[in-house]
Amino acid sequence: MTDSFSTALLAVTLAGFGATTIGAVPSLFLKNLNEKLNNNLLSFASGVMLAATIFSLLIPSIELGKTNGFSKINAILLSIVFLCLG
Repeated sequence: MTDSFSTALLAVTLAGFGATTIGAVPSLFLKNLNEKLNNNLLSFASGVMLAATIFSLLIPSIELGKTNGFSKINAILLSIVFLCLG
């Protein structure tokens, strides 16, 4: 590996670790959450995960299916099927 690639890989890894740590810190100090705040935090987290699924998994999967010769509708259907299986 080149030095710049290794540096970039380390930076991205540390950024992900840092963001995860910052996101988890409030849970260490909030022992008694009221139900409404807890529901709001869980709803936000699930929204983030859905966005990650769509933008990082489904859209590239559909594009890959189209470049492999499937029609747009078949690529969409196959992407959804494999998402549900995975």
